[in-house]
Amino acid sequence: MVEESDIDKALDAYGKAYELLWEQVQANPEQFPGCALTSGTIAEYFAKKYLEEKYTDCSVVFGRSTEKAWDIKVCDTNGGDILFQVKSTTRYSKNRSLSQLVKGFDQLIVITLDYDFFPLQVFLFEDASVFFGENKLTSLTVPCVDYKLRKGSKIFSQAKNIHEEFFENLASKL
Repeated sequence: MVEESDIDKALDAYGKAYELLWEQVQANPEQFPGCALTSGTIAEYFAKKYLEEKYTDCSVVFGRSTEKAWDIKVCDTNGGDILFQVKSTTRYSKNRSLSQLVKGFDQLIVITLDYDFFPLQVFLFEDASVFFGENKLTSLTVPCVDYKLRKGSKIFSQAKNIHEEFFENLASKL
C-alpha cells in the first residue's frame, strides 16, 4: 500500500480550498473578476473592495476579461470615470516582476500578496503617463518586503505606499 505523502496531503487541501473559492466565485460573480482563479484576480478582488470604500458615492465595476488596459472602473455620477489597472505579485515570487502594462488606464495599483494571499504591500501610481513617456518601461519589479535593499524598479519612488489606507478601507469591507 502506498502511503500518502505530505505533498499529497497539501495538494488535497489546496484542491479543496480552490474548489470552495471557485464555488463562491460562481455564486457571486459580481464580487470576483473574470473566470479564473489567479493571484492577479485575487488582487483585483481586494482592490475593488478598497475602491468601493474609497469612492462610496461611485459605482465600482470590474472590466471584462477581454479588456487589456484596465481592470476596474470607478464610475463617477458626473462622468469623471477613473480606470484602474491592478498588477500583483506574491511573496512566493523570487523575481517580483509584473506583466506588461497596456496603455489605456488612469491609475495603477500594485499589490504584493502574502503567503496566505492577503495583501501585504500596496502601491498606487496616480499618473499613468509616467509609464508611457519617452522612456517606455518594458517591465516592472516590485520592491521586496523581506529585503529592503531590493527596492524594485526606480519608478516605484513615484508611487504612493497606500498600505495603511488600503487596510483601513478593507477593514470595513471584509
